[in-house]
Amino acid sequence: MSLIDNQDELKELLLQGEQPAFFFTEQGIITELKSSNALFPLLQTAEKLQFKIETAHHDREILVVKGSSVLDETVLHSMGYTLCPVRVFLNQSVNEIQAKILRAYHWLNWDSHTRFCGRCGLPLIGAFNVLEKRCNQCDLTLFPKASPAVMVLLHRGDELLLARSPHFQPGVYSAIAGFVEIGESAEEAAKREVNEELGLTITGLQYFASQTWPFPDSFMMAFTSEAPEGDLVIDTSELEDARWFSINDLPNLPSQASISRKLIESLIKRSR
Repeated sequence: MSLIDNQDELKELLLQGEQPAFFFTEQGIITELKSSNALFPLLQTAEKLQFKIETAHHDREILVVKGSSVLDETVLHSMGYTLCPVRVFLNQSVNEIQAKILRAYHWLNWDSHTRFCGRCGLPLIGAFNVLEKRCNQCDLTLFPKASPAVMVLLHRGDELLLARSPHFQPGVYSAIAGFVEIGESAEEAAKREVNEELGLTITGLQYFASQTWPFPDSFMMAFTSEAPEGDLVIDTSELEDARWFSINDLPNLPSQASISRKLIESLIKRSR
């Protein structure tokens, strides 16, 4: 919803006063220049940074706002602020803030891509303090999307099997991952992904943990598995490379905030 155009929602937002808020823009999130703080009093900060709020959501005890500031980066720096890409900020923040940022960014992505009813085509109506959107014409209610996906980290002795996709940052390797297809269980999807991308057939899976990941809208379920015998047959349409790495000589790894990084680090600790 655009709070500039919706006066009722704008009044609701103004009533929040100095409640802490995340300030997002198209380029990233506003943070303090010399710390990892990204929560600021709503009205005071919006006025100080000349921030035009376009979208807002009350997420539990935190406000999530998105818009733009008329101030350029140089002026922001002189005031003690900076505009940081969300992925970069996640690597710099502590776990509690990471979880809140992931949730906030997930909602913003969904909000920006969910404007119209898929049944009748009319605009959806959102509300300031609820997650869902509703179509007043056909009564359809939509909630934020989280697409189920799986991740599998194969291991043997003190080695991990890591792969890289063409869309990864240069030099970064991670565990095998892919989306769950309709009709599949998470375990079936994990086994299929390993077979399709590496040519290996695994039989045992150990559940590790799950995480909602808003790039763009995944619900990740992570597993480990002992590697079976056999040579790798890499699906080059999906992967640039896949190989075994010693835990003492690993490549660049994914973001600290990601479940893939936590999965890899857990097996490193277990192997030592």
